[in-house]
Amino acid sequence: MNKIKIDVNTVNMVEKDFIAQFPGLVPADFCQMLIERFETNREIQQNLIHNAHHNISKGLPLLREDSAYFLQYHDLHASDVISWLWLGLEKYIQKYQQLAEVPMWPSEIKMQRTEPSGGYHHWHHENGIYEVAQRELVWMIYLNDVPDGEGETEFLYQRTRVKPTVGTLVIWPAGMTHVHRGNTMFTQNKYILTGWYIKIPR
Repeated sequence: MNKIKIDVNTVNMVEKDFIAQFPGLVPADFCQMLIERFETNREIQQNLIHNAHHNISKGLPLLREDSAYFLQYHDLHASDVISWLWLGLEKYIQKYQQLAEVPMWPSEIKMQRTEPSGGYHHWHHENGIYEVAQRELVWMIYLNDVPDGEGETEFLYQRTRVKPTVGTLVIWPAGMTHVHRGNTMFTQNKYILTGWYIKIPR
């Protein structure tokens, strides 16, 4: 794994209601490189997962529409991402020290493209069923800036929206206290990396 040489004590964290933002933690040129690879790399294009889910049984509109792939399977830069994730987690644990007792690992690294009118607009939390109960925290890295009023990560009970800005890491609890959704893009694509810190055996 490549070691990102940043002192955790110099990392800027803006936190409220257990939602931590790390503005500009990931360099913008690295983010742009990932976007360009996503759009041009033949192997990645062949392995894209195209999500388009409707809740037809309940008569609801489209719940999810995006394209994604798992970075750890197709990109050597996953180790760099993991290094930044460790930095964010270490800073988060400085604030919430009880988490130091919870062994965790950043599991999947999913890169996702949301096109205009797409996204996942259903209110949800990340560990609501048995199969994903090991998820302790959620993380997301915004890879590009988006216009005001588009593509925010919105939290229901906290009544707050996080605006995507390039290179910003966001960490929050995976449980029902932090029900959230991704709001609609209207004018351009939105790119993110996302995944979970999962509990692992000691």
